[in-house]
Amino acid sequence: MFREEATFWTSEELPGVELLRAVYLDQSFPPHAHDTFALGVIEEGALAMRYRKSHFVAPRGSVGFALPGETHTGYAGDRRGWRYRMLYADPSLLCRVTEELGRRTAFPFIPECVLFDDELALELLRLHRLLEDSSSSPLELQTLLTWSLARLVLRHASDRPSPRRTRDGTTLAQRVRQILENRHAERISLEELAEESHASRWYLLRTFRETFGMPPHTFLVQFRVRRARELLRSGKEIAETATAVGFCDQSHLTRAFHRIVGISPGRYVEGLRPHRKAEEDRAPIVSGTLRKKRNQSR
Repeated sequence: MFREEATFWTSEELPGVELLRAVYLDQSFPPHAHDTFALGVIEEGALAMRYRKSHFVAPRGSVGFALPGETHTGYAGDRRGWRYRMLYADPSLLCRVTEELGRRTAFPFIPECVLFDDELALELLRLHRLLEDSSSSPLELQTLLTWSLARLVLRHASDRPSPRRTRDGTTLAQRVRQILENRHAERISLEELAEESHASRWYLLRTFRETFGMPPHTFLVQFRVRRARELLRSGKEIAETATAVGFCDQSHLTRAFHRIVGISPGRYVEGLRPHRKAEEDRAPIVSGTLRKKRNQSR
């Protein structure tokens, strides 16, 4: 039987990369999108998700992938939950590899979110495990990352489908999104949103959901969490960050952060300290409660 836990960390050798090793039983990620690309391996159980308006299940041994900005969900596809290792990386890293491969496109289009590629899975697992050890060779880490991304592009990238003609609704949805991002720290109402975007409430809600796969209020919470991550990376305190991005208090930020990111803001801040071994000073999350690790030397 799995036990719920999550570990987040970064590495100085791979700037622009964040790592997550987790076991989730009851975690259910709401519709959300990353400003990074997500790439990882399911080690046990199965992860189910809705991606590009279809349902998928990523079983043990498969590779999960999500494009930047692509709305998706995540929940247990197995009664036992799932255990996985994920890598969240700046899109520029994949763009650079794509260019070095001689591809014309700036960012490769990976149409599938579940990839069945044993060699890629083994490379990613090896890289992820090495990144838990601060003594790992920078050359080896950078080589494994580059080789894995190149394999991803060469084996799984395809031509991006031709975009549909822009409709009035899409233009409206983009306008609403801009309003929400500009006013994310405010308590904006649907009436204000409709008035500022010059649309009826129903048309606004329908077109926004059709374009982004989620209603405006869900997008707003997601954007607040994204902005919170930026502020936390800059060194801002958690309580101060909560009010700065529009949450009532720190507890509201913590609940939303854990629901979307899978860890608490405190664990996220702790993981931003590079060269920390993943097994040291990292308490598991059990039933949503952080267990403090006792210092055996005292």
